[in-house]
Amino acid sequence: MPELTSSAADKIYQDLKKRFPDFSIEEYGKPEFNQAVADGFSDQLYQTQEKAIKEAVKYTNSNVRIDSLPKNEISQVIKRGAGLHSVALKSCLNYYAGQIESGNTKANARKNTNRYIERKYKERSKVLAQDSILNNYRQTEYQAIGDGISQGIFNDVVKIWSSSEDSRVCDICKELDGQVVGYNESFQTEDGRVFDGLSGAHTACRCVIQYIDRELFELGIY
Repeated sequence: MPELTSSAADKIYQDLKKRFPDFSIEEYGKPEFNQAVADGFSDQLYQTQEKAIKEAVKYTNSNVRIDSLPKNEISQVIKRGAGLHSVALKSCLNYYAGQIESGNTKANARKNTNRYIERKYKERSKVLAQDSILNNYRQTEYQAIGDGISQGIFNDVVKIWSSSEDSRVCDICKELDGQVVGYNESFQTEDGRVFDGLSGAHTACRCVIQYIDRELFELGIY
C-alpha cells in the first residue's frame, strides 16, 4: 500500500479494504497516480460529503440526534430523501437515528426509514398539489381584476399582501403583511426579494392578495 498523507484518504482506503478484501490501490496504475487519487480525490470526496451533510441539516439544533451518526449513514438517508424540504429531510434523518438507537439493525433501520421517506414524499405531493390550486386561484383573480381595469369597471386598483396572522406565519410573510402596491407593481422585502403576488412567497404559503379600488383605499373604506 502506498503512503497516504491524508487521514480522509486513509479512512476511505481502510473502508474499501474492509468491504472488499482483495482491493488494492496499487492495481490502479503508477504509485504517483495512486497517490494523487488517494490525496486528491478521496480527500475531496470526504470534504464534499461533509459539506453536503452540513447544508442538508443546517436547520437542526444542538440536541438533534443525527450528530452521532456516521457520515456515510447520513448521506444514504440524504440521497434517498433528495427533493424533500429541509425540515422533512431533518425528520427523516432523526427517524433513522431513532431506529438505530432503539436497537434495530442498520438493514431494518434503512428499510423502515425508506417507508417513512415514502410517506414524506406523499405528504410533499399533497402540499404541492394544494399549492398549485392556490396559485391558479391567485393568477385567475389577478387576471380578472386586470380585465376589469381594461374594461373601465375599475379606475385604479391597489393590492395588499395579507398573511394569516397566526403563529405559523413565516418571517418573510410577516414582513410582507399589509404592504400596499399598485396593481402592476411587486411586493418587496428589505433584503431585496421581490414577489408579484401571483404565487405564494414559498411552498404552502397561505397568504392572499386583496385588491381594493384606490379611491376607496385612500378613504379607508375596505
